[in-house]
Amino acid sequence: MNKTKYIYTLFVAIPIFMFTQEHATLDVGNSVGQIGKPDSQVFIGYASSCSSTKGDTIYISDMQNAEVLACSKDGKLHFRIGRRGQGPGEFQRPECVIWSNGHLYVSDTRMNRISIFMSDGTYEKTIRIQGVPKDMEVIGSRLFVGVMSPTNIVFAVNMNDAEDQTTILTYNHTSLASTPMMKRLSQPILNIIGDKLYVAMPNIGCIFEIYNNNIVKSYEPKNEWTESYWNYVDEIERRGDRGSITPTVFDGITTWQNKYLLIQFRNRQLGNLPSTAVVLNASSGAEVGPRIIAASSGFFHLTELPNGLFAWALNGEAMVYLFDFSTLSSYYSQNRRLDSRLLGN
Repeated sequence: MNKTKYIYTLFVAIPIFMFTQEHATLDVGNSVGQIGKPDSQVFIGYASSCSSTKGDTIYISDMQNAEVLACSKDGKLHFRIGRRGQGPGEFQRPECVIWSNGHLYVSDTRMNRISIFMSDGTYEKTIRIQGVPKDMEVIGSRLFVGVMSPTNIVFAVNMNDAEDQTTILTYNHTSLASTPMMKRLSQPILNIIGDKLYVAMPNIGCIFEIYNNNIVKSYEPKNEWTESYWNYVDEIERRGDRGSITPTVFDGITTWQNKYLLIQFRNRQLGNLPSTAVVLNASSGAEVGPRIIAASSGFFHLTELPNGLFAWALNGEAMVYLFDFSTLSSYYSQNRRLDSRLLGN
């Protein structure tokens, strides 16, 4: 396995970037804010997902308390959405929340349905899904839903006719048909860049690019994390111990600046390597720019917020941490030549 050197940077306001011949790293440092901390008015039981309007409101789905919290980035509670129950606008297990074009979409993994609200929390309607809805994205009048199912992975729901649900991706796709059963039932992660949908399969390590309901391409990120993971899986399979693990190549993917994918790798079998977010060119899957050193050894549900902020719901903790990634934006804006050469823009 190729070894990659890491050089950590410490900074207060202006970071110092150091480079090796292979990869530079950027330490995002400590969080600049926390929502749900003990002295705040926001109580979070189990933060599973975050989303944000283009303004100040951050929506947090709380699976433990069966509600969605609408908060400001400084931790002030605006209002609550939903409550525990099975009626319209109620939840059993609200897992994923997204905001798009003035509407809030909340998936309920126990009720196999998606509830839709206005930005102020007013209930609109419910859409029932064939499978367990894990993640969502909206492009135009289509709601894309990633599900856990033995056969299907992504549906496209016509928002003008919720009964019109088209299967977009299944396990019969050529990239997945030979996948061993132990690696199936991946929890798909959906992201959009422009009018393209990116479907990441963390248990299998594939990323699909979908345009106009058609699969355009697929690729597998390859680095020291993925290499170590597959070596680990091979070892488990040689021992015949398939039932003891839930394979996950990476832990999350989110978009950044409507151009890049940030793919999150968590330290497992790699000694002292930290948890890291790797910046990918969404179209080619090529790694570009510096890697981002995470502030926690276990991080999930990375969500881009306005003004260079990102929210991390860490391992379902009772808190959502805010990190300032504006230094990364500054790095890219100051290195347009590098950006152009690597991205072909």
